[in-house]
Amino acid sequence: MGFVFAMLRKFFISLCVPFFIITMLVYICSYAHAAGNATDSAWTSSDNSRVRILSGVNTIGESTQIEAALELTLGQGWHTYWKHSGDAGLPIRFDWSGSSNIKNIEVLWPLPIRTIEMKEFTVFSYSGKTTFPLRIELKEPSKAAIIKGALQFMVCKDICIPETLDVSLTLVSGLGKPSVHAKLISFAKQKVPQQVKRTVESDAIDIIKVRPEKDNIAITSKLKNGFRNADIIVYTDEYVLTAKPDIQMRENSNNIAKIVIKAPEDTKDLAEDLKGRKLYIIMSDGKTSIEKSFDF
Repeated sequence: MGFVFAMLRKFFISLCVPFFIITMLVYICSYAHAAGNATDSAWTSSDNSRVRILSGVNTIGESTQIEAALELTLGQGWHTYWKHSGDAGLPIRFDWSGSSNIKNIEVLWPLPIRTIEMKEFTVFSYSGKTTFPLRIELKEPSKAAIIKGALQFMVCKDICIPETLDVSLTLVSGLGKPSVHAKLISFAKQKVPQQVKRTVESDAIDIIKVRPEKDNIAITSKLKNGFRNADIIVYTDEYVLTAKPDIQMRENSNNIAKIVIKAPEDTKDLAEDLKGRKLYIIMSDGKTSIEKSFDF
């Protein structure tokens, strides 16, 4: 009987060992393939933040444009700033000059949060994890590309600290199929205010009328879901209006309001200052947002 068990044991070992070897070889080959076709970079970290790049494609195909994203994660309680920081702080700066086979990279900015610093300064900020979608234009399709970025930004909590982080991702040539990050990047794009032409009207969110005056700007807006969680951001290429919006509901209406925002203290005449400038207005109902531009 012991002889039979010994023979069975040898038989099962003879089956299991090759199976184990084959499994390990498959795993190693899969890992090697993934490493050769990486779709996300390694994290680059500091004491208070970390950053990486995500690609929307697994390889560079025949298209001249690809989508990617930069994922920035901050430590608990820390925040950084939007493209117009507000009354304090510094906006994030992106430098893509070290990239290869890339003609241009457009950074899409998610809607920031209006916050008060030091009980005095209004700023537009990000905290926790923020994903910046990237629109990338290639110099030559079907050829490998390197997305290389240098991030300069300020993180603040009890104190403010300047940070510089470098990040890089190499994409090899191939079929250009969507990567595992494509859906995440698509979701991140939904958090970016949708750019809408001035003449386009919407039943959900709309900016109906804009009237700049000497001391303020008056904006008539419509929100289908009401103004309980609403916010509006008004800015030019040079500055952002940080005064708290004064929302005045239209009589007999729950979804149309006049919003008045005071001019910056150092502006003598806002209406005059806006002449020849492009004004951008972001309207949010707390869930979705749009952006329209106006020329004066």
